[in-house]
Amino acid sequence: MYKTVFMIIYGSWLRILEATNIRIEDIDSKNIRLFVRNGKGERQRYTVFPKASLEIQTQIMRQKDIGI
Repeated sequence: MYKTVFMIIYGSWLRILEATNIRIEDIDSKNIRLFVRNGKGERQRYTVFPKASLEIQTQIMRQKDIGI
């Protein structure tokens, strides 16, 4: 789990505060991007979402749906 978080922070060029505000609905897997709320200067923006992180996140969500 921690590996995925660090992959997202590093791959998406997020600041720690930005990373703490990420919600599941902020991940746009179709366009492989991430919506960042309350970034530097209280701005909102889109940034890239690392493809490797997307694959891991998808696996985690599938496990949660199955109940593993």
